[in-house]
Order: sequence, then structure tokens, then C-alpha cells
Amino acid sequence: MRQSSVPALSYLLRLCPTRSGGTLVWRVALVDPDTGQVSIVAVFQGVPSPMPNPHRGEAMESDPVPTAVAFDQAGNMYVSFLPGIPFLPGAAKVVRVAPDGTTSDFATGLTMVTDLRTGPDGDLYAVQMGQFTQDGPVPDSGSIIRIKADSSSEVVVNGLSFPTSIDFNAAGDAYVTVNGVGAPGTGGVLKFADLTEMAGTALQVPAALPTESDSGPRG
Repeated sequence: MRQSSVPALSYLLRLCPTRSGGTLVWRVALVDPDTGQVSIVAVFQGVPSPMPNPHRGEAMESDPVPTAVAFDQAGNMYVSFLPGIPFLPGAAKVVRVAPDGTTSDFATGLTMVTDLRTGPDGDLYAVQMGQFTQDGPVPDSGSIIRIKADSSSEVVVNGLSFPTSIDFNAAGDAYVTVNGVGAPGTGGVLKFADLTEMAGTALQVPAALPTESDSGPRG
């Protein structure tokens, strides 16, 4: 997978202002920056949940909150989701949206995906914010997942504290924001040198790792 084959278009994640049967509907739309024209690409319904949702007509489903978008050379869009409360392990996913708007699950079994990027190696990289239990968030349970073109996935970084986003430079170094949940001033950016070259056992981040912009390279 590569970066968008439609660079003239930017993307926008929208919450439809209308309701259908008392439920909110999430949409993904493309915006042409030259004309301002908005084109609805896909509409996403709720995802299964063990709890009734009062905001979705008491249906047993949670909101399929879209968090990020990436493209491949064929014009397919990849949308990551962070399903709402109760943040079940394995409930998040990445959906592929074809140019004609057809949707299909691309990578499933993920948890609390907050960002999605295409690395310089062409693979997708998803940020999992962490694990939640009935007692609250599990410390240092965030991770980075590599998703390959055949939709197989592997953990490349483990032990992150509430990571929220990821980006790359051309050399394959990754920059990850952490401590997205916490006291003011505790956030930071971690650098992972040559992350796209890493294979095999996932890099385990020490719990005491400083959150500074020059904290890499690691591994």
C-alpha cells in the first residue's frame, strides 16, 4: 500500500447531523480543497456491544468512531475505528473503502485504534491506545501494529503509555505521541529509529522511558 493516488483531495471525518431511527450515523467524506465540494464516500453503522446504547435507540451496539484515513495507489481508502464504551478488546478494526464506496473489513481484532498511517515501506501502521477493563485503563498497554497488504498484522512496539498518533520520515523512523491521557505537561513524542525495518519480536518500551522528542533511537 502507498500514499493516496488522489493527492488533490484532502479527507474529512464527519458526524452526520441527522438521525436515522434515533441513531447517529458516521460518514467519511472527501473535500476538494480547490472547490470546497464535499463528496460522501461511505456511511458506517454501529458495531456490536454487550450493552444497550441509549443514543442508538437502545440497540446493542456502540458508535463506530472513525479516527484516521490512509490510501493505496488504487484509490482504496482505509479507515480506522475506535468503537465507543465499553472499549472491548478486539472490537476495533480497519475498514477498506473502495472507490465506489463499497466497504469491507480489512484488519479486525484490534483495540482502541486512534491513528493510522502508511509507512514509507508501504505497510499500514495502527496506533492502539491501550486496554481497558471494568476497573479502568491498563497502564502502559498501548502499542503500534503493522498491517501488511494481505491484511495480516503484527505488534512492532509494546508497552506505550496512551499513544495517540504516529508519523514517519522518509528514512522509516517513527514518531509517536504518548500520554494522551494524563496530567497537563506529561505528554511527549517518542522516536523509534528504523521502525519499518523491525521484524520478529516486538520492541518492549520500558515503563520508565522518558517522553522527550529525542528519546530515540530505540531498538
